[in-house]
Amino acid sequence: MAEIPEEYILPPDFCPVFFCVLFLSYMRSTSLPKTWIFFFVAVMVLVIAALWQSPQKSQIKSVPSETATGENLPVSREANTESMLKNGDNAIYVTDQPSRASKIEVGYVILAIPGFVIIRDDELGMPGKIIGSSSLLSGRTNAVSIDLEKTLGAGQVYYAELVLDDGNAVFEEGKDLLVSDNNKSIVLMSFQASTDL
Repeated sequence: MAEIPEEYILPPDFCPVFFCVLFLSYMRSTSLPKTWIFFFVAVMVLVIAALWQSPQKSQIKSVPSETATGENLPVSREANTESMLKNGDNAIYVTDQPSRASKIEVGYVILAIPGFVIIRDDELGMPGKIIGSSSLLSGRTNAVSIDLEKTLGAGQVYYAELVLDDGNAVFEEGKDLLVSDNNKSIVLMSFQASTDL
């Protein structure tokens, strides 16, 4: 048996295409129903598409971080803050806080325009009632302490949001607007009150 020259050997990626062309040329010489031909071509197109797509899929996986309660989060707080800065000029960083605390400590705040940090209760997985607000902040401010109207409940989730000042240097709910990024997402970070802190 004679050997096939290398230039006539198709790479593995082209094998389905080669068989499809070979089958179609064979079909011309036979009298199979057209529905069988159509079915075969559709299957071959799907196989080719699946083989072509599989090496192009991304293999990047996010590395989860843990909260104080041991629950996995899809994105770390640091990555979340970096994402805020990539999508705008404002960011906030806050970690989980001790339960029963009557004030919280925000790691840092970055505001392009003077504003405030407000703390909200959780209402069905969304920011709820305001339970505290900072003094007027501008630029980057580290270690922001915020007094709360009530103590933090163990295991409860809370939200720290950024709000723009309307010019009077006093936080007023309804007048001062929430800060949003370039994607029109509200700039906030959730945290949990933990008994482990």
